[in-house]
Amino acid sequence: MSIALDMLARARAGAELLGERRAALIEFFRARRSADGGYAGRSGGGDLYYSVFALMGLSALGYRLDVIGTDGFLRACADRRLDLLKLSCLARSWLMLERSLQRPHLGTTLAWPRQELHRRLRAYRAGDGGYAPAPRRSAGSAYAAFMALAAHQDVGMTPPRAPDLAASLTRLRTEEGGYANEPGLPFGAVPATAAVLTVQTQLGAAVDRNACRWLLAGCDRAGGFRANPLAPGPDLLSTATALFALRQAGEDIGPVRATCRAFVEGLWSPPAGFRGHAWDDALDCEYAFYGLLALGCL
Repeated sequence: MSIALDMLARARAGAELLGERRAALIEFFRARRSADGGYAGRSGGGDLYYSVFALMGLSALGYRLDVIGTDGFLRACADRRLDLLKLSCLARSWLMLERSLQRPHLGTTLAWPRQELHRRLRAYRAGDGGYAPAPRRSAGSAYAAFMALAAHQDVGMTPPRAPDLAASLTRLRTEEGGYANEPGLPFGAVPATAAVLTVQTQLGAAVDRNACRWLLAGCDRAGGFRANPLAPGPDLLSTATALFALRQAGEDIGPVRATCRAFVEGLWSPPAGFRGHAWDDALDCEYAFYGLLALGCL
């Protein structure tokens, strides 16, 4: 199963745990719909990055997407110069619209520029065989490898020289057992390590079990995962990505299940939405989806 479809399946499982909060979270996402067809971030106006989280969240909650309006927003975004992150958001958003149209009672199809997106992705291949956030880089990053692989899957293509991509990630391993996002950083980061483990699993490469143990050992006693050893406390992004990577890798998360469940539930902010961390007063589509994903992984 691809990264996107596994995330969606686990977020759907998370949605089943919401109970009466499910309808409120649907309204939370819908309220962030902007006039241009996208979904707003924290600063207002349609934002491609936040739109993909809204589309995945609404899909996981069983809400029918506005395909025509959102398709227009995505086509306007496609005409711009986009970095790797935004390209991956574009591919994922179109995939969500396409899947929404594949329901049995809908007979329409959606034509979107898969081949063109695939061509644009090639510009971000790094010299070491990985992927970088900007073109013509000599070394790739963990997050870019994750995004590029997911985007290739979303457009229905296999990334070129997959063994080279897996091999490039070994350069990111740190002494304590985790992975840094870029070469040369002194300690590992949870989101970067989660990205590496997910790429390894998806490529069928040898999964670094030491890194899995490093992730599990780093779970906060009160629940949740910190982004890195210097972070002041656990956050929802690091927790969701760590749990997703561990589940992908087939690791037993039983030892951290109860505390992580309590941590995630503690971030729910009535009437709807999840905070990014204990000190975050703002709500957005990204963390609303990460809340669903984390609950589903648990």
